[in-house]
Order: sequence, then structure tokens, then C-alpha cells
Amino acid sequence: SPAAYKVLSNIGAKQLTAHLRTFCDYLVLEFSKSAGGGHVTKSIDATNAMIWKYNLITLDRLVLCMVLRPHEGNEAQVCFFIIQVLLLKPDEFRTRVNEFCRTMNPDHHLQQDWHEKHMEIHQKFPEKFAPDNPTEESQVTPTLPIYYGNVCLRFIPVFDVVVHRFIELLPVQKSLETMFGHLGCLYKFHDKPITYLYNTLHYYENILRQRPNL
Repeated sequence: SPAAYKVLSNIGAKQLTAHLRTFCDYLVLEFSKSAGGGHVTKSIDATNAMIWKYNLITLDRLVLCMVLRPHEGNEAQVCFFIIQVLLLKPDEFRTRVNEFCRTMNPDHHLQQDWHEKHMEIHQKFPEKFAPDNPTEESQVTPTLPIYYGNVCLRFIPVFDVVVHRFIELLPVQKSLETMFGHLGCLYKFHDKPITYLYNTLHYYENILRQRPNL
């Protein structure tokens, strides 16, 4: 309703960020109490709609907030399960990743038509960073164009943190392998892939020695 959008606009970015942390804890609590099935599916669908349909929160910020929450034990596993489902179950993000990796060249400085291809992706998958208020006034308000970044590029540094947190928890190793299978192509566009790999192997050497498959 218009009243809900008015409340969101008056809350402000700082309070929305604080509420995002509360929302992450709420999701973990609800999934921990739920026995699965329809309730889990409805919760994921509702969260997915908040991200892609209503533009209430962004995927990269939500995942980063969830992965940095101080959960332990079963709650940590539930948190990582939610992250995996949000990234892989809905088609929205995977479709964008596949299109981005198929269309764009990691050596963008050598690609003559990089900007044209980048704008084509934004035309196909437009991004908005504020809720769409269904009023006549908001419809005539122009939005600033995005000339470089997109949700795929913004997610790469978040993915770095996700990988490290998944390595730290043994029961979710298979989940990490699954995510690499679907989203690993993003690392072709990493700013410093060798440095990140070196730091990961150096810091998690003892853990990774015990998991040769990973």
C-alpha cells in the first residue's frame, strides 16, 4: 500500500540497515523453528520478492549481513542454508550471472563495445535501489543511470566472505561446492583472484588439508 512505502521512505537508510540485521535474525529464527515444507518455501518466496520485485533490499547487502551474523552451531547451518537457497533456488540471480558471464569479457579494458554490452544487460535486467512507490509523483522522478557496476560485480566481494565462512563450517562443505558450480564463473571478473586464492590457502591451510575435495 502507499502508506507502507511512505513509512519506508521516512525510516531512512541508517534505520533500514539496522532493521536488516533484525530481519536476518528473524529469518534464522523462523527457519530454525520450522520443520520445513510450505513455510520455508513461502518465506523464501517472500524474501525473494522483497529483493527483486519490490526493491526493498539488495541481494548483496542481505547475504553479507547474514554471513556476518554471529551465529553458531545449528543456527549457523540454518543461516548458510538460507544463503544457499536465496542464491540458487530462485532464477533471478542465476539468470543474471549466466547472462553476465556469457556476454561480458573479464578483460573489459580490451573490449571495444564493453559499455554497450553492459547497458544491454541493464536494459534486460534493470536495477533499482529504492522501493517503487505506486504514485504518480514517483513515476515521473528520474533515476540515475548505472554506468559500470551491476549486481553480479557487486556480489563478488560478498562471495569472497561467503566462501571463507563456508570453509569454517564443516557440515556445509557440499553447499559450497554446489555454489561454486553455479556461481564460480564470477571469479573470472575478480579484481585480484590470485591474491584472494593465496590468502585463502594461507589462512585456511589446516582446514583445507583435511578436505582435499574442496
